[in-house]
Amino acid sequence: MNITEPHELGDAVYPQYLTVGHQKIKTGVEIIKGNIYTVDDDGLIINPTATSGIADLSKGIHQAMVSVLASDDSTSTAQFIEVRSRVLLKGTVGLVKGQIVQLAASDVTVTADKCQNTAVSSVKGYLGRIFEIYTKDGNDEKTVTVDNDYVIIDMGVA
Repeated sequence: MNITEPHELGDAVYPQYLTVGHQKIKTGVEIIKGNIYTVDDDGLIINPTATSGIADLSKGIHQAMVSVLASDDSTSTAQFIEVRSRVLLKGTVGLVKGQIVQLAASDVTVTADKCQNTAVSSVKGYLGRIFEIYTKDGNDEKTVTVDNDYVIIDMGVA
């Protein structure tokens, strides 16, 4: 597959492996197409937080298909790609096909459009397993990433 047809983060790169849903967004949260989000205790979409370099996705994983700013909890919704879908993200250096990854984070800062290595699938930042890797321009399939190469992830698959 050539992902420059034209695909960007938040697009359905494998429509046959796609689950889409609409989620309510917490007031004031800016949704950016392609970024990964989670939910709060009330089930509203929020930005993931991090502790010890691990983003907390334990309450759900959602990739935004559109950009929007939530104005009201009761009326603001957006379309998201849901778990068990194949999603396109950026990767850090040294990732390989089949590898389990988590959402990129360092200390308390989350990089919501990028993934990094993780040792186990049970951590709270667990994102899924790498299905394919492409160069930054999307033209060539690869086996190992350099920084910001595109990776297609089976989201939520251990």
